[in-house]
Amino acid sequence: MKGAAVLFLLLPLFLAAVPPGKAKIDRLSTPAACREALIKEKNDVVRRVAFRKLLYNRETFREAVKIGLKDRDPGIRSAALYELFAHDGDKAFSVFLQMIKEPAPEVGRMLAELGRSIRDRRKRESLLRELAKHAASPEVRRTASRSIGFSFFRENRPLSENPAHDHEVIRLAEIRLPLSGWAFRTDPGETGHLETVPWFAPGFDDSKWKRIGVTKCWEEQGVPDYDGIAWYRVKFRMPPKKEGQAAELCFGAVDEAAWVWLNGKYIGQHDIGPDGWKVPFRLDVSDEILWARENCLTVRVEDTELAGGIWKPVTVEVLK
Repeated sequence: MKGAAVLFLLLPLFLAAVPPGKAKIDRLSTPAACREALIKEKNDVVRRVAFRKLLYNRETFREAVKIGLKDRDPGIRSAALYELFAHDGDKAFSVFLQMIKEPAPEVGRMLAELGRSIRDRRKRESLLRELAKHAASPEVRRTASRSIGFSFFRENRPLSENPAHDHEVIRLAEIRLPLSGWAFRTDPGETGHLETVPWFAPGFDDSKWKRIGVTKCWEEQGVPDYDGIAWYRVKFRMPPKKEGQAAELCFGAVDEAAWVWLNGKYIGQHDIGPDGWKVPFRLDVSDEILWARENCLTVRVEDTELAGGIWKPVTVEVLK
């Protein structure tokens, strides 16, 4: 009797040591039991075990993937994606495309990670571009964009620094670009250059963008606490060209890095790290500027800390 009483007192401790759902897991001995658990069970651990049993069964693998990709549990959807790619490789591409707008960040991260492993370059870039534009999570859009890589680069030397130009450079005129009224938009996903109509295209419609000036950082103009990528656009008119004239685009300062397009053509960059925030720079635009016509200037700016943006005037110098 005494022993029975001790056993009765210890029984709750034994029960507490048994993992919740263990009995249910033990009953997952057949595919039918696993299917039923995925439909009716509320315990996530039990459901994941049921899914794994179907997934790692050669006869039910395809069925498990099909079920798993639509399951309510992001962990199961992620596992289905991973195993599908491990089994099918690049053939999983069409399925991946169908999940571009997946709402769960962890599934989006898995999709981006697997996307980088696609061997076919065109498929890989296509998937990553779609993720960069349409993924629900800003983190996933940013990851996909960086995986594609920002490939714009051009060596651009001002005439005064170009060894191929062996004549004295004379400044004939200075055209000041507007100090206010620049179209402005943040780009936390870093996808502006990937859009169907990229944001640097002359014909891009920026009418709904915020208007901002270029003598103050963007934090002082209604964009507080933002570090990352943002874009500026402005239009200006040039006078007629006279024989022998050249042109340079001159920036007083951009905090902290900049990539520049003129009339849709990539001109060059100012990207020397955080210390570049106060360094003036200039770019030769003699071949790209439209004389006696309207020009469209686009600047992609990156700021990683503190204040950011074009914060000193921008001019065009007419040279000879």
